[in-house]
Amino acid sequence: MANRLVKAETLVDAALGLLTKEVILPNLVWRDAESNYQGAVGPRGDTVKIRRPAELTPARELAWRDSNREIVTDDLVEGYHEVKLDTYLYKAVQLLREEQTLDIADFGAQVLTPMVNVVAEGAEQRIAETIREAPYKETITAGTGDRAVYNSLVDANKFLNQHRVPRIGRVAVVGSEVEARALKDPTLVDVDRSGSDSALRDAQIGRIAGHNLYGSDVIDPNALYVFHPTAFPAVFRAPNPARSVPFSSSAVSAGVAMTYWESLDSRNDSDRAFLGTFLGVNHIEDLADPTDPTGDTEFVRGVKIVFDDDTTPDTTPDVAP
Repeated sequence: MANRLVKAETLVDAALGLLTKEVILPNLVWRDAESNYQGAVGPRGDTVKIRRPAELTPARELAWRDSNREIVTDDLVEGYHEVKLDTYLYKAVQLLREEQTLDIADFGAQVLTPMVNVVAEGAEQRIAETIREAPYKETITAGTGDRAVYNSLVDANKFLNQHRVPRIGRVAVVGSEVEARALKDPTLVDVDRSGSDSALRDAQIGRIAGHNLYGSDVIDPNALYVFHPTAFPAVFRAPNPARSVPFSSSAVSAGVAMTYWESLDSRNDSDRAFLGTFLGVNHIEDLADPTDPTGDTEFVRGVKIVFDDDTTPDTTPDVAP
């Protein structure tokens, strides 16, 4: 029988490739937060701090041709947002020697892929929970009619614009019921889905009112969430490779990091395969008064839109009496 020469690095790289094709929501939130995590040790208190740029009052004007004019200075005060690493997602399976020898023909398809899938689903659920439970300042109840999705997105845009949320990069995530409504909306514009195969590409259903719409099965069915990626910072960190086992490696790809290792269980002659990642996700609140760094904050980078169950247009054809 041929020796098994697959390296741990090869398996963890394969796992990352599979994971980045499976996840949707982690690819829609703010992943730049990871650059604030520095070094192998830290962050202090398991908390990543993200710098919040200082905001100033409008520019002042100096009196024209007036020798008595004076320059007035303002204080430049920066704040920060926090993301706490508090979730250890993993999947471990035990493989008897007989299973490895007689049953497993394709390790990637039969073992690695199912493990990656459940870790991906765990990340999706954790981020969906954060999106769902964020303290939205603006919640819109959608109206009826075939343009209900379009009209509600226009209203959401108005709110985001008024609160100076960046226009570029905004996305809309829809639940299964709202996805069906959006697909029937006459304003839906199809998009070019050419490119690499991925769950994110497959989840994009089109554009309405300037927004890319993505369907998600883990979002509440009758809700639509419009947000800028910076509304929800997320951090993935790979646990350090296990030092007590020789078959262990960590890697990162497309912002997703994970560790894979295998160990021998001599009690029953089996191998234990482990795949894991650290995850932290939060929502970002902005100052209600940008000039008061110690003032109240509010969540304005996203809008929640809810649709009643009974507002779906009746598409049943009329039957002549």
